[in-house]
Amino acid sequence: MQLMKKLVGSFLLVLVLLLSFSDSNLVSAQNEDSKTSTPASEINSFELFWPISAGKTVGDSLFFVKNLKENLRGLIIFGMPQKADYAVFLATKRVVEAEKLINDGKVDLANETLEMALVRLEKGIAYTEKALTAGTPFSDQAISIKNRLTNLEAFLPWLALRSGKNKETLNAVWERVQVLNQKI
Repeated sequence: MQLMKKLVGSFLLVLVLLLSFSDSNLVSAQNEDSKTSTPASEINSFELFWPISAGKTVGDSLFFVKNLKENLRGLIIFGMPQKADYAVFLATKRVVEAEKLINDGKVDLANETLEMALVRLEKGIAYTEKALTAGTPFSDQAISIKNRLTNLEAFLPWLALRSGKNKETLNAVWERVQVLNQKI
């Protein structure tokens, strides 16, 4: 019985300590990390966009299931700032997938994926404009969106330098990222 009390007490102590750390400390750490400049030779998508990873890509047979799941999830998200945040999240995911395809030498599939990213960015711009017109506050979403867009602004030119064949589409994505970043 004494051992059980100690275990429960230890668990509660750990839980209180975990809950006592504010999310704002994590956000400020992310902001500081995203402002530091990284030499072009050291840009790493895993570090910039963690926990986003490529996973299934356009060429994979089960990509449609992933895409369907993302679209269904998007349907149950309400609020323009939240929809804008999700659109930027999906655009970022497509860019990470495009990097994987570029690294695998699948130029055409990478361009198709980047076109999908452009569509998501356009949706993000539209949702942002609707939210701003309606006067809806972005609050938490603004930080998340800004961090992803700032990281994309650093990552896309680097990726374009590495991939001459996808440079045009990457530059188009980069331009839309800049437009959206200025709106937030």
